[in-house]
Amino acid sequence: MQFSFRSRLHCGIAAAILFLIAPVLAQETPPPDPPNGFSSQERGALRLSYVQVRQLKVISAAHLPPFYPKEAAARGQVGKAKLDLLVDASGAVVDARVLEEDPLAMGFGEAAAAATKTSKFWNPFNRLVAFTTTVRFAP
Repeated sequence: MQFSFRSRLHCGIAAAILFLIAPVLAQETPPPDPPNGFSSQERGALRLSYVQVRQLKVISAAHLPPFYPKEAAARGQVGKAKLDLLVDASGAVVDARVLEEDPLAMGFGEAAAAATKTSKFWNPFNRLVAFTTTVRFAP
């Protein structure tokens, strides 16, 4: 099958336009602040989208066993907590807020918040950022 000069020109123009707008289409808009989470606007933080969160790299973090709620550990209880974190330009976790925990009233939220406050991230944004994450506990 042969293409005319005109159809090849149209294909080339379409490819050029796609090349120029692809980065714009790939950008994910930041999610809204979660209920009971930090107000990123009040804190002057950049609320990270899912794609942006993946750019953060954990440099160091405490092992979870010392933070495991004692009663839950004794029962062999599995649990998780969803947190809203604030990480400063240097990568230190400056604040953590519990959004959800499962199961309730077993201490997984507090334990997850305490554990994440020991973490250090590589923060390529070089500014205060906010994002949500889930910490899972298993015996």
